[in-house]
Amino acid sequence: MKPRQACLACLEREPVALLEAALWIAAEHDRSVEPADSLAMLHGLQREISANLPMLPLCELAQPLLRQLNALGFQQDEHHPLRPHAAMMDKVLQRRRGQPLTLAILALELARRLSIPLEGVGFPGHFLVRAGCRSSARPLWRPAPVPQRLP
Repeated sequence: MKPRQACLACLEREPVALLEAALWIAAEHDRSVEPADSLAMLHGLQREISANLPMLPLCELAQPLLRQLNALGFQQDEHHPLRPHAAMMDKVLQRRRGQPLTLAILALELARRLSIPLEGVGFPGHFLVRAGCRSSARPLWRPAPVPQRLP
C-alpha cells in the first residue's frame, strides 16, 4: 500500500489513528521513513511515561502526562521560520522538537493509549489540549514549549 492510501486508511479507522496517519504523511515526504520503526519508538515512550506517572485517578493524569513529555525533552521547535522536520512526526519523535500541533497529536495518542481523557481544542492560531473529563474545571493547556495552564 502506498503512503497516501495508508494515511487515508488510518483516518477511516475507529478510533482515528491520527499519529500513524501523520507518520504515513512523513513517509510520503521521505521514502526512507518506516512508520513501524516510529510506532515502536512510540511504544517505548509509552512504557517510559506510564512507569513515571503518579498514582492518580485517570481524570487527573492529563497534566502529569504533559509534564512527563516535557521532562523527556519534548518541546516546541523554536527555529524560525519553521523547517519541515518540525511537522514530520518521525522527526519529532527522534528530535523531541516540533510544532505545537505535532506535539499535541503525540500527547493525544499517548493519552489514548494510557486511557487518560485528553482532547484537542482548536483556537484561532493555536491548538490546545484539555482534560477530557466532564467536570466544572477543565483547564486548557498549551503543549509546548512547557505545558502551560491557561486561565
